[in-house]
Amino acid sequence: MAVQKPLHGSIVDLPNAPGAFFKGATKKVVFGPTHFWDDYVMRAWILEPGAGEDHTHHHEWPHWVVCLQGVCGNVIDNDTFDMAAGDWMFIPGDAEHRFWNKSDTETCTVLCIVPPEGDIAIGGYGC
Repeated sequence: MAVQKPLHGSIVDLPNAPGAFFKGATKKVVFGPTHFWDDYVMRAWILEPGAGEDHTHHHEWPHWVVCLQGVCGNVIDNDTFDMAAGDWMFIPGDAEHRFWNKSDTETCTVLCIVPPEGDIAIGGYGC
């Protein structure tokens, strides 16, 4: 009898994925070419209080992001803004960007979707 993969679960129970490139961040691949979604990779970034990127970076692929918990600060090119639970943002390819948890006491969690080349956890080149 073939073993069937789970069709539901909790993000916190997923294994940590490689590519969490800054201190205080955990990355988990929710969907991607290794399970359920060949075209894109949906990652959950869990940022401890105060964690985040120190500098902007850019690459050719876009990001689609939804904040699930907490408040994070964001930079896209020359715009700086906050994103709270329920907010979304789109980061075009080649845009300078970074994000960080604005709280010193609460965790911030975001879902971030990139094409496969944008995620090192599934063999891509990116973050």
